[in-house]
Amino acid sequence: MHPALKTIRSPFRHSGSCVLYHRVLQNGTYDLGFNPFPGLIVDSESFEDQIRYYSENFECLSLEEACRRHTDKTLKPNSLLVTFDDGYRDNLTVALPILEKYQVPASIFLTTGLVDRVAGV
Repeated sequence: MHPALKTIRSPFRHSGSCVLYHRVLQNGTYDLGFNPFPGLIVDSESFEDQIRYYSENFECLSLEEACRRHTDKTLKPNSLLVTFDDGYRDNLTVALPILEKYQVPASIFLTTGLVDRVAGV
């Protein structure tokens, strides 16, 4: 059993699920400087494995569709929503091409206070 399946299906057996990401980095690019949460990073190879698995085993929905189905009480147990917090550039440059390849929709929640700034120590 894929580890993601065990994590997702166990506590949420009778409802849809949501997977949250922060950063997706190209393999070998872990010299980040400022990085307060290293556990919130996944490399592009692992991310692609996960997204491929989700696309083959879940009904991946957009946020809008998941909300509609939840309201209509038609959300299926194998429904999955993919989200990103904070809106890092790599969500666009690394994650998006993988999501598009497997036709998995995702929602990105931007931290608008930092849009025009660079984080640093």
